[in-house]
Amino acid sequence: MFLDEIGDVPLTTHVKLLRILQERELERVGGVKTIKVDVRFVAATHRDLEALVAAGGFRQDLFFRLNVLPLRVPPLRERLADVRPLTEQFIRAACTANGKAALALAPAAMQLLEAQSWPGNVRELEHFVERLVVFSDEARISERDVERELTRGTATKVAEAPTVCSESGRADGSRPGTPLAETGGLDEHRRNAEREAVMQALSRAGNKRTVAARLLGVSRRTLYNKLEELGIS
Repeated sequence: MFLDEIGDVPLTTHVKLLRILQERELERVGGVKTIKVDVRFVAATHRDLEALVAAGGFRQDLFFRLNVLPLRVPPLRERLADVRPLTEQFIRAACTANGKAALALAPAAMQLLEAQSWPGNVRELEHFVERLVVFSDEARISERDVERELTRGTATKVAEAPTVCSESGRADGSRPGTPLAETGGLDEHRRNAEREAVMQALSRAGNKRTVAARLLGVSRRTLYNKLEELGIS
């Protein structure tokens, strides 16, 4: 049984997990019969469990029970040799999922991917590659395609806050010296930027929300919440 992101499990659940791990038994919700289980547990987390234990955010006895054979999986930036096979696999999967013919990847494009730090690790690479596939109109993903998506990611972050462009005016069209409150305020600018990004993703995804969520690099639930927040139907 794989316990993913064990560091994010609330403390109220720790006792139940500890019982299963230690006693190898449980009771189903609504049930009255104790059931014996015979499984091997594998837990994963991106958090420092020892630090969480010290801070009181994770039960020490549960940590000791889980920390039998610890394995550290290095981040993608420390194993760049994996970028190529992972990218090739993600391209095939994205082409199949989006009904597109198989795409090739230019050597220069692969070099660009291998040069990135990928702070979001494999999941970030997967979402990035899917965007490349969805937005590609050619039979091969080029270096220019990768550069475009890298720039798009940077532009999205910059667009979250108003930017002063020149002495003649701001990016939002206001004049220098004009109070930001008069042009809508920071919250409104951020909201407009989010709306534009979401609408753009929905348009590129053919209004398929699952695909749009992947393009935005968020979960489907997060996208649904954002659609409701922004009043997008």
